[in-house]
Amino acid sequence: MELREYRFDEISVNYDKKRVPLSGAQREKRKGNYRYYGAQGIIDYIDDFIFDGTYLLIAEDGENLKSKKQNIAQVVNGQFWVNNHAHIVTGNGLCDTHYLCYLINSMDLSGYITGSAQPKLSQANLNAVTLLLPQIDVQKKIVGYLGKIDEKIEYFDDEELDQYRGIPSDSFDDQQIDQFREILYTIRPEELSDWFISLEKRGIELPDVLKQELN
Repeated sequence: MELREYRFDEISVNYDKKRVPLSGAQREKRKGNYRYYGAQGIIDYIDDFIFDGTYLLIAEDGENLKSKKQNIAQVVNGQFWVNNHAHIVTGNGLCDTHYLCYLINSMDLSGYITGSAQPKLSQANLNAVTLLLPQIDVQKKIVGYLGKIDEKIEYFDDEELDQYRGIPSDSFDDQQIDQFREILYTIRPEELSDWFISLEKRGIELPDVLKQELN
């Protein structure tokens, strides 16, 4: 398999200029059903979206850049909002967006991260990252194989929530909300993002009441 070396900015399209950060007070006045992403995943739900499609989010700052307790990159689909703590990109004709996600999460980026108290992966440093890529058709085959592995949904002892697939976030009764709450507050903070992803894959909305409690 032939590999060719590229800089990150040669194989991607960057949309960071379209990001709009909202303060907690601003988000409080704009509650809704659209996902609001930060460095490590969903941190709120608001009333509007900026992006619509398939994009790759890469953490721009935070302790996880060094510890890597969670993946620093994730593919996000649909309509959503992103603040200024996550880079947002897609692959171009040279690189598949999903392949880029797998690649970034497997790489040691410590040489591109600055700061100790608050680690940061700046846009300039991200653009300077060098990657070895196979041809685009090979990338897609690899993504297809890895995607079958990813399709396995991770559960958090919450299989009983599957009965709530397709129910809008504002339509749960008190008993159902308590069922979600009981699970939510047994999950470790570092696992919250993975739990939200699990719910999203299963088509389960988090009740609005709990979204407000998480703020």
